[in-house]
Amino acid sequence: EFIALAMDEQMLLVPLSLTATQLRTHFPELGTTTSPALATLMADESLGWNRRQPFHPLLTGGTPGRPTDVLVSLMTEPTAHLNDRSWAARALAVSNRLDLITDAVTAGHIPEQVAVSGLRHNYCAERDGDPLAPFEYTSLEAALTAHPHLEKPLTAALALGTGYRTAAKKHVPAVLAALDSPFAVVRHHALWVLAQSPLTAAQRRDFLTRLA
Repeated sequence: EFIALAMDEQMLLVPLSLTATQLRTHFPELGTTTSPALATLMADESLGWNRRQPFHPLLTGGTPGRPTDVLVSLMTEPTAHLNDRSWAARALAVSNRLDLITDAVTAGHIPEQVAVSGLRHNYCAERDGDPLAPFEYTSLEAALTAHPHLEKPLTAALALGTGYRTAAKKHVPAVLAALDSPFAVVRHHALWVLAQSPLTAAQRRDFLTRLA
């Protein structure tokens, strides 16, 4: 009946060692600086091992603002570690705010690595199992329209074998429509998602017709 954790002077390793419940119980001072909405994002397993990085020192001490503002602050902070900045970009993607990532690219506030990490996230297998996860290509196409140079690195980041999402029934129409996208990376992604997703007979015929 004990917990084991990594302890350091700045308390950066503590939240990485504990569950959200343990953190609230034993280190409430670390849990009170994060909004409930941001705490929900922290619990999202799809954000990976460093999903609790909002406890980064840049964001502690009662940072004001909405969760999206806090995430943008971390994503665009030039002194933050790239892993932290990429985490913030992925968290914004989970919030369906690819537009904020696009805006940051336009302003020259984030490097390509951070932008690609966020823009690809909603289209990867890590987002499977979340019924609320958005599955639309409009935001991605808007980002590529504004910044065509991102298509090449996104193509590599979403290459076959990187793990694609499975489309739920409600998502299939949007994925079928994406086969007509002006961007090859979107068409390629949609094609392979449809190839591995359960389709009705009519949808399968539509898919094969478009494929031909």
